[in-house]
Amino acid sequence: MREARLLPIEVRGEELKRPLTLSGRRAYLISLGDGSFVPMGWHIPGEMGGFWAPPLKVLNGFWACVGEGSWLMGDACKAAKVYPWLIRRRYEVKGMRLERADYIPKWEKALILTFNFKDVEPGTRFSVMFSFNLRPVWYSEEEDGKDLISYEESESLVRVRDERNSNWVSLLWSSRLPTAVELMTNPPFEEARGYLVELAYELEGEGSLKMIISATHLGLKGALLYLDKMSKTPLSKELRDRAREYLELARVNSLLTPSHAFNLAWYWSKVNLEWLTHYQPTMGLGVTAGHPDYPWFFGCDTAYITLGLLTSGMHEHAKSSLKLIGGYAAKADGRVPHEIVTNGRVYNPGDAEETPLFVRSVYLTYLWTGDRAFLEELYPICVAGIENYVLGELCKDRELPKGPGIIEDEERGKGFNLDVACYTYAALLSMASMSEEVGESGSRWRDLARRLKSAIESSFWDEEEGMYAERVVDGRRVFKGYWVALMPLEVKLSEEAKASRVFKRLEREYSGPYGLYLNAAKRKGFMPFINGLMAVAEFNYNRNLKGWRYLVKLLWSFGLRSPACFPEFYEEEGCYLQAWSSALFNYSLVCGLLMPTPDAGRRTLELSPWLPPQWRGFRLGRIKVGKSLLSVRVKRLGRGLSVRLKLDEGPPLTIKVSPVRMGLRGEEELLLLEGMEREVKLR
Repeated sequence: MREARLLPIEVRGEELKRPLTLSGRRAYLISLGDGSFVPMGWHIPGEMGGFWAPPLKVLNGFWACVGEGSWLMGDACKAAKVYPWLIRRRYEVKGMRLERADYIPKWEKALILTFNFKDVEPGTRFSVMFSFNLRPVWYSEEEDGKDLISYEESESLVRVRDERNSNWVSLLWSSRLPTAVELMTNPPFEEARGYLVELAYELEGEGSLKMIISATHLGLKGALLYLDKMSKTPLSKELRDRAREYLELARVNSLLTPSHAFNLAWYWSKVNLEWLTHYQPTMGLGVTAGHPDYPWFFGCDTAYITLGLLTSGMHEHAKSSLKLIGGYAAKADGRVPHEIVTNGRVYNPGDAEETPLFVRSVYLTYLWTGDRAFLEELYPICVAGIENYVLGELCKDRELPKGPGIIEDEERGKGFNLDVACYTYAALLSMASMSEEVGESGSRWRDLARRLKSAIESSFWDEEEGMYAERVVDGRRVFKGYWVALMPLEVKLSEEAKASRVFKRLEREYSGPYGLYLNAAKRKGFMPFINGLMAVAEFNYNRNLKGWRYLVKLLWSFGLRSPACFPEFYEEEGCYLQAWSSALFNYSLVCGLLMPTPDAGRRTLELSPWLPPQWRGFRLGRIKVGKSLLSVRVKRLGRGLSVRLKLDEGPPLTIKVSPVRMGLRGEEELLLLEGMEREVKLR
């Protein structure tokens, strides 16, 4: 196995018509591969692309032009190179070569553009047209007003503010003094809608042009601060720092396999999660759900995303995301909200599965990080959520919780939902373990989990069908072909015999060419993250080859809708970049290869390695477990395996290696000190 080149991803041909994301922690840009912009999205119809500095949209887009009517888009774009922190594009127009680079700083609400000119005749006219559209994020109370644009020649500065909301401000600065500035009323093409301003320049031959757009919803002073800082900071230093951060992202929990496709998708799945990480000072930092239509925070999504963040080594992202959601839950007696927009408003107070999912994620995060302060901060919120909402409202005087689950259909909210019940079971077990960690008894929680498991089996299991019903309404078991039938297997509630029957039906009747159907009865919809959950369920029951097939189908989605991105759906709908799809690829792959069970607080880790038949080995380097970094190299050894372990840095770890998933002998437990390397042979 050789180290493979993971970046940049080069985009050409038809792929240049696909959308791309570029982001920092405070702003993001959605453009097409060729550098142009089109209306996209449905939350605010046609308005979800362009440049956003949440909770404010700034630009519909911008377009550069050489001479009269030779726009830098379409066939003029020959290639784009996508780095995690930068997008470079190469254009050829009338024998002239031009390059454009787009960059967003990590912590500033700003967009930096640079244009480089080669083989350009002196006197050539070059212009950039900006389509401003200062407007609030979806589900805002403020009303959008007309954008007022002015130009200050002495500072080479375009000022834009909203007529109704004077604090909505954007500034546009260029490194050269334009020869003309025009407020345009007749757009040259349909996509150039909004409030248009064009800056024109006379080129002197080879050279460059730098432009900075800053924005804020808090007044002119903030926009000026962003602009001043970015105009004084050397761009080369900014780019070096960001490149260093993304290279460090590659070094922690780094995967090397015989498959370049897996290596590439693994790294970019982490990049996807970083791209969607957003910070609002009044809310905190968390991973948003997706682009273009879900660039804000969700309770359900955060719980699933956490799984991949933990196996990626992105532990601080996991903790901060859960703290953000938990802060809102604390204000609602522990009920975890479904949807929180970047203006701080809660759209949906929370579906019934979200509070249990949150509780499970808090416990898993503690197991991976060993962060006692994190546990002590969020444990009371978990208690409130289970006591007040789950037991107090959803269960009341019965064993089964009743409330709307993850499936959004016409019967949503009716009866008892399988996903809600299964995740409540997992949450109760998590509560038992967390209670013991903080010095309390977990017996009550375990007893509740035992009783709930019994109620799930008696209420949802149908012996004749050999299947768990997705919903129970008025005592009637409902089978509609939804993917949630896998939930008892994902949380390891089902006994082996029943699980085997369910798997056979899921694999035979609920699956299609791209994996598990969203709705098998309608033969409709494929979602990568569902394949990830199905793969994990298969791995839970040592059905490794079956799980691997679903994981490979999840891999097929990488780059399907956008270069370097995992999408929401395989079909041409939904988000082209979806966090839980990226996270479930990452998480299910680690489960398939190692099935890790960490307990960072006790400095222990259990591993049960497995190798796909086509692979001779793999390496997962610098796995973060608490404050320790462990590297694992697995190689085929005849009919057995060689597992080489090295503690790269940090406190000692006790590692237990189990061969059960390979049907081998040689279980071993060993203590590793920093710098120590040991080999375990499983035969």
